[in-house]
Amino acid sequence: MQLNKLIITSKTGHFGKILGYDDRYTYKVPTPSTIIGILKTIYNDNIDNFKFGYLFKSDLIFKDDITIHKRNKSGSRVMKKKHPVTDARFIEMHYNCKLTIYTDIKDDVSLNYILCMGRAGNIARLHLPIRKVNLEDKEGKGYNQYTNINVGAGKIETYNMKSEYKSEFQSYDHQVQKLRLNNVFDYNKNYDEEEEQCVFMWEMNNGDVISCHD
Repeated sequence: MQLNKLIITSKTGHFGKILGYDDRYTYKVPTPSTIIGILKTIYNDNIDNFKFGYLFKSDLIFKDDITIHKRNKSGSRVMKKKHPVTDARFIEMHYNCKLTIYTDIKDDVSLNYILCMGRAGNIARLHLPIRKVNLEDKEGKGYNQYTNINVGAGKIETYNMKSEYKSEFQSYDHQVQKLRLNNVFDYNKNYDEEEEQCVFMWEMNNGDVISCHD
């Protein structure tokens, strides 16, 4: 299978876990919804019916101090005591990131928005030209990837597959699914000789994200 191979790098990255805490935790690997957002930034907001897979690595995860500015119900920072209230918290950040995306999207690169490694402010670079790669169906292993629950033995958790903003509700509509995050798994599809591992593939089909695994 011939696909485009996109290489994206950044000094820092953050893929926020929604836990309800003031401290900002990051996923070890970006979720499929983050990758779809990055592809929409690179190509255009209207892309659909495409395949994608990805690899991610960083040198380490560190904690950075941040200040939280609390607000009242009206959105003002002035609280009952008549002065702004702040709190000292932390944010987890990946350092020295490399994201490799495989996709069959054939559109021209537009980059109408700033490309970020997850969180706004983590400016990322798309390395050009985009190369083509042939993925082979052969025995191998995959590392640090999300798969469906039928592949690998990693812990099963619920992850966000796609987010779509609904203006009528002024909120996001999320498609969630139970996935495994596998540190290592045996596989027999989509082997990249250069990376020496298999790539688990996903498909965006009429607005839904589904596994390409049989």
